[in-house]
Amino acid sequence: MSSRNLRRPAGPKGRVYLCLEPDEVKNDQRIAFELSDGVTRFLDIYLERFQPVLGGPDCPWLFATRGGTCKALATLAQQIEEIIAKRLGLTMHIHQYRHLAGKIHTEANPGNFEGLSQLLHHKSKKSALVYAEYDRRRAGKDHDEIIEQRRRDLAGVARRRAPGRRGRG
Repeated sequence: MSSRNLRRPAGPKGRVYLCLEPDEVKNDQRIAFELSDGVTRFLDIYLERFQPVLGGPDCPWLFATRGGTCKALATLAQQIEEIIAKRLGLTMHIHQYRHLAGKIHTEANPGNFEGLSQLLHHKSKKSALVYAEYDRRRAGKDHDEIIEQRRRDLAGVARRRAPGRRGRG
């Protein structure tokens, strides 16, 4: 990935967009994401302090080696996997991040497969249905919570109506 993939249309302090061309992604579709403020802060620190040391001042690569060449995808993937294992204690292959994003999105937005499909840039809307299993599990849990709440509500009504319980309720 080169620094040309980062765009700041409003200038150096404006929003940052990660833009990937069709030949740079699996599904041959142009992708553009707006980076959050937190990610932008990390990116700015990296670009200011680390990237020039690794690649040199004129290096076009976002993730460069000390010699100024583009870091190999396998190397970057291995480094990400190692830091996740070290910091979080999780073993997670780089390709599992899409599945994690799908699970997190589906749990937070049950039934929103259109939004998930857009997030993951699926060519086919059917691809997002792989995550329907998470939705089914959540639906079962939600149903259990509804039933438990109804039981608590009905138990409260029954206690208030019970004879000999004057002055309560």
